[in-house]
Amino acid sequence: MSEDTGMTTAQFVVYAIFYTISLPFIWIKPYRLQGFFRITGAVTLGFFLVLLIWALSTIGSAGFGDTISGRSELPSTGGPDNVTWLMVYGTVSTVGSISNGILNQADYARFATRPAHALWGQAVPYPLYAILGSLVGILVTAATQHRFGGEAAPAGRAACFFAGLGLAVNQLGLNVTANALAGGFDLAATFPRFINIRRKAYLTALLSIAVNP
Repeated sequence: MSEDTGMTTAQFVVYAIFYTISLPFIWIKPYRLQGFFRITGAVTLGFFLVLLIWALSTIGSAGFGDTISGRSELPSTGGPDNVTWLMVYGTVSTVGSISNGILNQADYARFATRPAHALWGQAVPYPLYAILGSLVGILVTAATQHRFGGEAAPAGRAACFFAGLGLAVNQLGLNVTANALAGGFDLAATFPRFINIRRKAYLTALLSIAVNP
């Protein structure tokens, strides 16, 4: 593909494959997605744990590098790199990364049998996976800092494939719920007499072709 498109041929092929795989899952009715969520959640958790164990068990003599044990001291005040502004930056970037889910949570919370189910389902799990996910990311990044970009061994290539498969399953769950069905909810609410959630979800998926490539 041309460099002006912003995508390589390999990236476009992968997009087409992922797009095709996503279509059957959009057909599932929203209130029947619990089993699908359990599978994607279990696969994602397993991927995180395996990646963390591998990174820490193969860290070698290089150690964590300067990701964790950096010697530079951050000032408490003054300048853009002080502790206060870094905390603000971290908070704002975190809220920005979950803003899409915050806006869409009402679409799924209405399927709860009791109001408390929607409340505790968000209040308890989110701090756990947000903190643990960030901690795993920091540890894995630090443990592989001096190895990133090196040539992978044959066994490492197989591990990369299964790691990519785990991430693909995770993205499949996010794509169907946060993109296709979320768009379906909003568009179906605009014209409820003429079109349902499922059709609008497929329309959202169709519009993504005009955006991504």
